[in-house]
Amino acid sequence: MIDYIEGNAILVLIYALVALSLNFQLGMAGLLNYGQIAFFLVGAYAAAIVVQHTDPGWMELLGIPAGAALGALMTLPVRRLSQDYWWLVTLGVAEILRLFLESEEGIANGPSGVVGIEPLASQGTYLWILAGIVLLSAIASERIRRAPYGRALRVLREDEAMASALGRDVFSLRLRVMMLGGAMAAGAGMLYAHYFSFVSPDQFTSGETFLIFLMILLGGQGNTLGVLIGVVLVQTTSEATRFVAQWVDLGSDRIGNVRLFVYGLVLVLVILWRPQGLLPERKRRYRDRRAASSTAPSAPNGEGALVAAQEA
Repeated sequence: MIDYIEGNAILVLIYALVALSLNFQLGMAGLLNYGQIAFFLVGAYAAAIVVQHTDPGWMELLGIPAGAALGALMTLPVRRLSQDYWWLVTLGVAEILRLFLESEEGIANGPSGVVGIEPLASQGTYLWILAGIVLLSAIASERIRRAPYGRALRVLREDEAMASALGRDVFSLRLRVMMLGGAMAAGAGMLYAHYFSFVSPDQFTSGETFLIFLMILLGGQGNTLGVLIGVVLVQTTSEATRFVAQWVDLGSDRIGNVRLFVYGLVLVLVILWRPQGLLPERKRRYRDRRAASSTAPSAPNGEGALVAAQEA
């Protein structure tokens, strides 16, 4: 029982890293990245390819800059397009990459995948290592959110024209946040591969990105703690359905369909009744110092909002 709890906790922590990486792009910058699973795939397959063709070692870490490079490549085609096209391009890139690895057997055994990826530590030790990584990532995420760069991302999320009018390079902001999220998700993919000791293209479908979106929307996009809560709720619910399958005597295929139905229902209910999530992002308000002065006249309507944007 303890091993099962530890295993589920490890999965929660791995998905927490992926969800935090997507929260940079979706929650802070408002980018609809439907191909987040591609970064996860790059990191996992970096570990798999190194194991298959060379001796394991530091070369596995190349998956992290590879994830950042993929983020840059995703950003370039939509440089002059509105955010409405982001979901289409990112989803297409993720599916093309997955299908390419599935069809090319010389790279990583095609649809059969790669086995024999050695674990980095025992399960208990791995759990504590991941807990430390997630804690540091959450602290870094919160610091970035409160930094001038994070405020600039939120201005971009709320109004792209405003960000540009305030002198921000919109393309540079998008490029950096995609590279940052890509590198972080790729690192999570490497940890995932070493935990399961096996990777195959079937593990990285677009449905996994949908699951990560659900975690963020349920917990509260833009809120670091909310994202972590969403991960715990969704992953724990997913594991709980296995026990339900035993109680009601349903096959694995049927319980999988039931799980997808529940996820879809939860997503619809969240969008309709709680679009800000269970733990909404806290809005910081900035008061115009000139308006606060006793000698200065009152600020006109809307000036306080402009000052808040300028602070970013």
